[in-house]
Amino acid sequence: MNYAASQYQSQSGGYLSHRETEIMALRHVNAQLIAAKTTDERHQALHYNQKLWGIFLRSLQRTDCPLGGVLKQDLLTLSSWSLKHSNEALMRPLSLQPLIDVNNDMILGLSSDSIAAAEAPLKTQTAKHPSSSTLRLALTG
Repeated sequence: MNYAASQYQSQSGGYLSHRETEIMALRHVNAQLIAAKTTDERHQALHYNQKLWGIFLRSLQRTDCPLGGVLKQDLLTLSSWSLKHSNEALMRPLSLQPLIDVNNDMILGLSSDSIAAAEAPLKTQTAKHPSSSTLRLALTG
Protein backbone atom coordinates (compact mmCIF):
# COMPACT_ATOMS: atom_id res chain seq x y z
CA MET A 1 0.00 0.00 0.00
CA ASN A 2 1.46 3.37 -0.93
CA TYR A 3 1.86 6.24 1.53
CA ALA A 4 -1.08 8.34 0.27
CA ALA A 5 -3.49 5.42 0.40
CA SER A 6 -2.32 4.39 3.86
CA GLN A 7 -2.74 7.97 5.11
CA TYR A 8 -6.21 8.09 3.59
CA GLN A 9 -7.10 4.85 5.34
CA SER A 10 -5.72 5.90 8.72
CA GLN A 11 -7.27 9.39 8.57
CA SER A 12 -10.72 8.42 7.29
CA GLY A 13 -11.70 7.00 10.68
CA GLY A 14 -14.81 5.04 11.40
CA TYR A 15 -17.15 8.00 11.63
CA LEU A 16 -17.46 8.63 7.89
CA SER A 17 -18.46 6.21 5.18
CA HIS A 18 -16.13 5.70 2.22
CA ARG A 19 -18.57 7.67 0.11
CA GLU A 20 -18.59 10.63 2.50
CA THR A 21 -14.80 10.62 2.63
CA GLU A 22 -14.61 10.56 -1.16
CA ILE A 23 -17.02 13.49 -1.38
CA MET A 24 -14.94 15.45 1.13
CA ALA A 25 -11.74 14.69 -0.80
CA LEU A 26 -13.29 15.75 -4.12
CA ARG A 27 -14.61 18.97 -2.56
CA HIS A 28 -11.19 19.72 -1.09
CA VAL A 29 -9.49 19.23 -4.44
CA ASN A 30 -12.08 21.39 -6.19
CA ALA A 31 -11.59 24.16 -3.63
CA GLN A 32 -7.86 24.03 -4.38
CA LEU A 33 -8.44 24.08 -8.15
CA ILE A 34 -10.86 27.01 -7.91
CA ALA A 35 -8.65 29.03 -5.55
CA ALA A 36 -5.45 28.52 -7.57
CA LYS A 37 -4.33 31.96 -8.74
CA THR A 38 -0.55 31.65 -8.91
CA THR A 39 1.50 29.11 -10.81
CA ASP A 40 2.57 27.45 -7.56
CA GLU A 41 -1.03 27.22 -6.32
CA ARG A 42 -2.11 25.82 -9.67
CA HIS A 43 0.62 23.17 -9.61
CA GLN A 44 -0.23 22.22 -6.03
CA ALA A 45 -3.95 21.94 -6.85
CA LEU A 46 -3.20 19.80 -9.91
CA HIS A 47 -0.91 17.62 -7.79
CA TYR A 48 -3.76 17.06 -5.29
CA ASN A 49 -6.10 16.19 -8.16
CA GLN A 50 -3.56 13.70 -9.54
CA LYS A 51 -3.10 12.09 -6.12
CA LEU A 52 -6.83 11.66 -5.61
CA TRP A 53 -7.53 10.27 -9.08
CA GLY A 54 -4.45 8.04 -8.77
CA ILE A 55 -5.97 6.54 -5.63
CA PHE A 56 -9.28 6.07 -7.46
CA LEU A 57 -7.48 4.39 -10.36
CA ARG A 58 -5.50 2.00 -8.15
CA SER A 59 -8.65 1.10 -6.20
CA LEU A 60 -10.52 0.34 -9.39
CA GLN A 61 -7.68 -1.87 -10.64
CA ARG A 62 -7.62 -4.02 -7.51
CA THR A 63 -8.89 -7.56 -7.89
CA ASP A 64 -11.15 -7.11 -4.86
CA CYS A 65 -12.82 -3.96 -6.24
CA PRO A 66 -16.57 -4.41 -5.66
CA LEU A 67 -17.49 -2.56 -8.87
CA GLY A 68 -17.80 -4.34 -12.15
CA GLY A 69 -18.96 -4.02 -15.69
CA VAL A 70 -19.69 -0.73 -17.36
CA LEU A 71 -19.46 1.41 -14.21
CA LYS A 72 -15.96 0.19 -13.40
CA GLN A 73 -14.80 0.68 -17.00
CA ASP A 74 -16.31 4.17 -17.15
CA LEU A 75 -14.60 5.15 -13.89
CA LEU A 76 -11.28 3.74 -15.13
CA THR A 77 -11.62 5.83 -18.29
CA LEU A 78 -12.57 8.91 -16.28
CA SER A 79 -9.61 8.39 -13.93
CA SER A 80 -7.21 8.12 -16.84
CA TRP A 81 -8.67 11.21 -18.48
CA SER A 82 -8.42 13.24 -15.27
CA LEU A 83 -4.78 12.23 -14.76
CA LYS A 84 -3.94 13.04 -18.38
CA HIS A 85 -5.68 16.43 -18.31
CA SER A 86 -3.97 17.28 -15.01
CA ASN A 87 -0.58 16.43 -16.55
CA GLU A 88 -1.28 18.55 -19.61
CA ALA A 89 -2.47 21.45 -17.42
CA LEU A 90 0.81 21.30 -15.53
CA MET A 91 2.73 21.85 -18.76
CA ARG A 92 0.56 24.48 -20.44
CA PRO A 93 -2.18 26.92 -19.47
CA LEU A 94 -5.23 24.71 -19.95
CA SER A 95 -8.47 25.54 -18.21
CA LEU A 96 -9.01 23.74 -14.91
CA GLN A 97 -12.78 23.95 -15.36
CA PRO A 98 -13.12 20.50 -17.00
CA LEU A 99 -11.42 18.92 -13.97
CA ILE A 100 -13.67 20.88 -11.61
CA ASP A 101 -16.73 19.80 -13.61
CA VAL A 102 -15.75 16.12 -13.52
CA ASN A 103 -15.10 16.31 -9.79
CA ASN A 104 -18.47 18.03 -9.29
CA ASP A 105 -20.18 15.30 -11.30
CA MET A 106 -18.54 12.68 -9.09
CA ILE A 107 -19.67 14.56 -5.97
CA LEU A 108 -23.20 14.71 -7.35
CA GLY A 109 -23.20 11.02 -8.25
CA LEU A 110 -21.87 9.97 -4.88
CA SER A 111 -24.28 12.30 -3.06
CA SER A 112 -27.38 11.33 -5.00
CA ASP A 113 -26.48 7.67 -4.66
CA SER A 114 -26.29 8.16 -0.88
CA ILE A 115 -29.74 9.72 -0.88
CA ALA A 116 -31.14 6.97 -3.08
CA ALA A 117 -29.60 4.30 -0.82
CA ALA A 118 -31.17 5.91 2.25
CA GLU A 119 -34.57 6.01 0.55
CA ALA A 120 -34.35 2.51 -0.94
CA PRO A 121 -35.91 0.68 2.04
CA LEU A 122 -38.97 2.93 1.79
CA LYS A 123 -39.30 2.41 -1.95
CA THR A 124 -38.84 -1.36 -1.76
CA GLN A 125 -41.92 -1.59 0.40
CA THR A 126 -44.06 -0.14 -2.38
CA ALA A 127 -42.14 -1.02 -5.53
CA LYS A 128 -39.11 -2.93 -6.70
CA HIS A 129 -36.03 -0.72 -6.52
CA PRO A 130 -32.57 -1.87 -7.58
CA SER A 131 -29.71 -1.52 -5.15
CA SER A 132 -28.16 1.90 -5.43
CA SER A 133 -24.76 1.23 -3.94
CA THR A 134 -22.92 0.86 -7.22
CA LEU A 135 -20.91 4.09 -6.96
CA ARG A 136 -19.03 3.10 -3.81
CA LEU A 137 -15.32 3.41 -4.43
CA ALA A 138 -13.10 1.67 -1.94
CA LEU A 139 -10.14 4.02 -1.78
CA THR A 140 -8.17 1.88 0.58
CA GLY A 141 -5.29 1.31 -1.77
